[in-house]
Amino acid sequence: MLPEKIGRYQILEKLGSGGMAVVYLGQDAVFERPVAIKVLASNLGADPDNRKRFRREAKAIALIEHTAVVPVYEYGEDGELLYLVMRYMQGGSLKDRLSHGPVPLEFASAVNTRIASALDKAHSMGMIHRDIKPGNILFDLEENPYITDFGLVKLVEASVQLTHSEFFGTPAYTSPEQCQGEKTIDARADTYSLTAVFFHMVTGSPPYQSKNAMALLMKHISDPIPRLTDTAPGLPSALQSVIDRGMAKSPSDRYASTGDMARDVERIVSPKRTTAAAGALSPWSDGIPTTTFPPTATESAQAVSFDFLRKKPPAPSHAVNDLSTRRDSLPPGMAAGVKPVQTPEPSTDPLATNAMDFKAIPTERRRLEWKPQADISPPPVSEAAISSIATTPSKQTQPAYTEPPKPLEKKTAGIPILLLILVLLVISVLYFALEKHIF
Repeated sequence: MLPEKIGRYQILEKLGSGGMAVVYLGQDAVFERPVAIKVLASNLGADPDNRKRFRREAKAIALIEHTAVVPVYEYGEDGELLYLVMRYMQGGSLKDRLSHGPVPLEFASAVNTRIASALDKAHSMGMIHRDIKPGNILFDLEENPYITDFGLVKLVEASVQLTHSEFFGTPAYTSPEQCQGEKTIDARADTYSLTAVFFHMVTGSPPYQSKNAMALLMKHISDPIPRLTDTAPGLPSALQSVIDRGMAKSPSDRYASTGDMARDVERIVSPKRTTAAAGALSPWSDGIPTTTFPPTATESAQAVSFDFLRKKPPAPSHAVNDLSTRRDSLPPGMAAGVKPVQTPEPSTDPLATNAMDFKAIPTERRRLEWKPQADISPPPVSEAAISSIATTPSKQTQPAYTEPPKPLEKKTAGIPILLLILVLLVISVLYFALEKHIF
């Protein structure tokens, strides 16, 4: 029977059910938006320990901040009912799409990449999904895929035994260690399940099929890994190596993470894009390839080749002052680090001094001997002078020779001093003679 209300949410219809929970479509009376409400099965919610685990798992799900995980809005209790309120994904599920056959290879690779990034984030937080299947991959109206049902699977698997009637999970995609009821499993179980889902996406059928659930579980344990050529011979042959490693019977033979598997798929499906833009999509961002889905803000810039960085930069198109920036190599009055935009070409005039001439002078002599040169540029010519030159017959004149200035002769500074001493001596003698009345 359909409940009328759960918490503050009006129940509109039943979306689906499983062995662990029932999902309803509800209406949020406060925010006036549709929501998905997952209610834990009554037989599990009656146990106090299960209720504690449910609350703990609900908090853990809310901590997975990844755009490929269906966000949880609220955890609540209504009497004996335990429920989670999540975003309502209006784009349907991957299960609905696979009911019409296989999806395009690029689309399958894009979904695989985005879901793998979300699983890697959950695994880094110590959470194992344990029930990856097409029904748990949902789409929004912009065709972005999301993974749902985190946490509850861990709760249920810890609460029930592996029997024919109580087995939890989806046998078509379950890892061999889960089928055998092993207590300890890790992220490689999710790698197996996601690889099985990818196999279903590209071929249109699950890797193993059987009408009996227990027989299907045994196929995962003992049957050979399925071949892509048996159901989809037109696919790239290199994809078989990904299926072989992702669905290896022993966890030690599988990819270490779902991300490693998704990267290999991308290299095969889109070799040009992954080579030309290594890391451009960054599979572990929240983005999704633009070949199938709208681009996201988490795409990174294209990688830069280190060969380009090793190339010598081209010379500047304009002349620059090539004086050293050392303080002791600069002429007086020139500040270090100052570079004029352009310097004149070296002059052929022997009287001119340019930067190249100055640089050729040794450093010590440069500091001692450098003197600013007088401005020898000719004065501007007036229009009257130009007109007079035009009317006067041209004569070839030789430049006047200017004799360089002679050095100043040294003047003798000792003669006046000697004369002064002599005069003082004479005066002293005369004074002495007068005192003694010699004269």
